[in-house]
Amino acid sequence: MPRTTERNARDAGAAMVEFALVVTMLVTLLLGIVEVGRAYSASTQLTGAVREGARAAALGGTTAQATAAVQAAAPGFTVSAVSVTGCPVGGGGNATVTATYNFTYSIPLVYSGTKTLSATGVMRCGG
Repeated sequence: MPRTTERNARDAGAAMVEFALVVTMLVTLLLGIVEVGRAYSASTQLTGAVREGARAAALGGTTAQATAAVQAAAPGFTVSAVSVTGCPVGGGGNATVTATYNFTYSIPLVYSGTKTLSATGVMRCGG
C-alpha cells in the first residue's frame, strides 16, 4: 500500500512541473499576441495621422500645418519624424506626408526592443 501513495506523490510532482512549463509558455504566447496587437494599433493610428497630414498639405496648408495635423491625429504617441512634400505651385500633383514612430515592445522571457514604424500618406492637390 505505501507503494501506491509514493507513486501518486511522484505523479503529482511531475504534473506540477509540466503545468509550470506549459503555463509559462502559454503566458509568454499570450503576451506576445498582446504586443503584436499594440504594434498593429500603433501602425493603424500612424497611417490615419499621415492621411490627415496629407489632407492638410493638399488643401494648401504649410509644412508646419501638415506636421501639426499629423501630431493632432495621433494623440497617443509622439511621432519621431515627419516629412512633408507639398503641392506644386502650378497646381495638380500630389501632397505626400511620411512619418515614423519608434514603437517599444517587451515580451517577458523572450525579448524586448524598439521597432521603427513608418507610414506614408498621399493626397491629390486641389481645393
